Parts: sequence; C-alpha cells; structure tokens
Amino acid sequence: MPIKVDSARVNRKKGKSASRNGGHDTPEIIAPAINTESFAESQPEARERIADTISERNAFLTAIVENNPLASVVLDSNNRVQLCNPAFERLFGYPLDEIAGCDVDDFIAPPLLTAEAADFTCRTLAGESLQATTRRRRMDGSLVDVQIHAAPLMLRGRLAGIFAVYEEITERKRAHDQLRAAEARYRQLVEQLPAITYVAEFGVAGTWEYVSPQIASFLGFSQSEWMASAGQWLRQVHPDDRKQVMDAEEQSQRNGENIDMEYRMLARDGRVVWFRDRAILSREEDGRILQHGFMLDITERKEAEAALMKLSRQTNMILNSAGDGIFGLDREGRPTFVNRAAARMFGYEPEEIIGRNGHALWHHSKEDG
Repeated sequence: MPIKVDSARVNRKKGKSASRNGGHDTPEIIAPAINTESFAESQPEARERIADTISERNAFLTAIVENNPLASVVLDSNNRVQLCNPAFERLFGYPLDEIAGCDVDDFIAPPLLTAEAADFTCRTLAGESLQATTRRRRMDGSLVDVQIHAAPLMLRGRLAGIFAVYEEITERKRAHDQLRAAEARYRQLVEQLPAITYVAEFGVAGTWEYVSPQIASFLGFSQSEWMASAGQWLRQVHPDDRKQVMDAEEQSQRNGENIDMEYRMLARDGRVVWFRDRAILSREEDGRILQHGFMLDITERKEAEAALMKLSRQTNMILNSAGDGIFGLDREGRPTFVNRAAARMFGYEPEEIIGRNGHALWHHSKEDG
C-alpha cells in the first residue's frame, strides 16, 4: 500500500496553539543530525541536498505513523503527546490539536488505572519495551479494551520519548470471555456427571492430560496424582482384563475406531469397580491422537447380572431335579422355561420347546381343526 503524507496534519500553521497544550506548536519528528558542517559550508549545493534528505526522512517517518492502521502516538520523555495518527483520533475521539503537549495518561487513562499507566510509562522510559492488555478511556467517557505495545524512542543513543500503539481488542476480548464462560459451564457439567471423564494419549505410558475429580470417589486417587504417574491407569486395570483392554486400545489406534468396552479396575482400597469406557478420537494441532472419553460405573449392573445368573442356575437345578414336568408360558402361550421331565414327556429337548407355539406342540386336534 502506498504511504501517504497528510500535509495538513504534519505542517500546522505557524503560531496556532493547541487548546490544551499551553500554546505549543505541533512538533515534528526530526531525523538524527548529520555532521556535515565543514563540508556544507564549502558546498552549498550539498548542504541543500542534505536538508532535502532530512526533510524527506522526516516526512517518511511521519507517514509511517500517519498510515498505521492501529492507533499510534509519539510521546516525549515527559509522556507528552508529540504526534498521533488518525487511527488514534478515531479510537479515542481526541484531535491532535487538543492533546498535543499534554500528558497522554491525563485524558485516556481511567481513574482506577492511573497507577498502572504511570508504571507503564516509567518502565518504558527506563528502556523496557512492553506489551499489556488493559482498558483506556475515550473522550465520551466510555472504556475500551486495548492491547498496548510501547517502546522507548532512542535518538543518537539518547532516550527521546516513547512510541506507543493501541490495538482495540473489545470484540476479541468479548469472544474470549464468552469462550471461557462456556468452558467453565462445560467443566462444571462434566464434573457433576456420575462418571470419570478424561483426555488421554494411547499406550501404557500415555499421558493423561485431563481427568475429572470423580476419579477420587470411584478409585481413590486425586486428579494430580493420577495424571502425574505415567501408566497409572493400566496398573489399576484388573489383571484378568488387561490383555483385552490393551488389544482394544491397539485396534482403536491402528484403525482409528472409537473405543467402547467394559472391564474391571481396582480401586486404591482393593475394591473391584466395573466400568464401561467409551471414547472418541481427536487429532490435535501437534499431530497427536487423543482419546476424549468417559468411564461410567456399571458395577451395580454387573453385580445384578451376576446375581440373576446365579439365581437362574439355582432355579434350573431345582426344576431339573424335580420328577414332575414343570414349564411356564408367556401371554402368547410360548414356553419361557421347561424342565427336563416336561421335555421328556413331550419327546423334545428343553431348547426345542422354548419360544415355540405351545398349543401346536402338545395339544391334539381333530382333522377338521
């Protein structure tokens, strides 16, 4: 983009004073002096050429400031405004004529942030280049979120002032705050679920980047100690289930399939806890594949299934030891259980009767139905 010099802003009328600067003219940015005294005295043309060069450099430097799309201001060593660009005027609402020669913090630093602004000035005048996110005040009194970039201005090896850039970040900050609020709500929701949620790498020594606080109530480990110890997860998997668990992980990693498996884990106090582990895979920006999952406690369900199976075996033993034929039917007349004695009476094996039409199996019918 071509650099444009606003001559009306650079060359103010001589004798015109600013309304807030005590009558000072708007200063120019002066390029470093060139020691050409003896040469210039003997060479008038060369002296004129040097003057033109200095003037061009001054115009060029001023144009850089003027055309910067970010609000820019040049301050002297007393923090007084020497030059500001149109972007600065648009952001804060102050024209250069009103603020030239004034301490910049007197009109853009909010009362509650004057100490902060003074600290930034002192640090920059001490030679520090700084970047900070803060708030500043517009002419109408409204506050604006800005990121400040400030650096000391050095001329001929001496501190001459400060060059500062103000980048408005109101929308960016609002979006960031909304994202943080959403993350906080999501975390609060996750940490109230009756399950362990996690983000983890694959493998025996894979790092767990996150585990929810429920790890303490389910397995007796704190979040920090669980994530700090590589391989802690596999060490707590029940020895009889480790092979099938590792096989499922390797298959998921190899084929990119999501994980859905049930296995047992050992709590710190030795309790056996059954989990259903479900995870989706996500490729991170650094190329790693992470598992984002949750482990749902299914111990009660597994215990109920085991108790039901035990009861079923006991019932079958009682039924099959009886000499009388015993069977049960559902509403459609289909056998739901049959002991061996009943099956023998009808000439079938028990598995041949379950679920079939009972009436067709054992009731006689005449030829006409």
